[in-house]
Amino acid sequence: MAIARILVGQRPATVAERLTAREARFLERARSMGLAVRPLALTLLRREEGQPPLLRVAWQKTLTLRLLGWQVSIALPQWGRFTFYPVERVIGTVEAERLASMLATMPEVDEVAVLVEERVDPILAVRIGERWHECYRWLRRP
Repeated sequence: MAIARILVGQRPATVAERLTAREARFLERARSMGLAVRPLALTLLRREEGQPPLLRVAWQKTLTLRLLGWQVSIALPQWGRFTFYPVERVIGTVEAERLASMLATMPEVDEVAVLVEERVDPILAVRIGERWHECYRWLRRP
């Protein structure tokens, strides 16, 4: 399992940070597929024998305010405690399964995983090099 590739203390990449050529190609392909990809920061919190790893996942949520013709976008940090699962171990929606199989075939993608938390919708994430990116979220079934 490639969970050992998670960097301790990693933070979400900002727009100003330089992307690798592989990440740039992936982002271009993802945009052409209609995906809104966001960078994620994963920090390993706990790893016990026989249990899936527990991670702290951080991401930027953009809030756009419009008032009297003016528009302001603010990036707010969000985070949660997620359990890391290989994509094969999680039953998602039909759309999530289709996207996971498409993402797994891309040459730029090193790993596809699902991050699950109790109060937050599951995240379909991919690892490209050392960075993780959110590709899709689906609503948790009630």
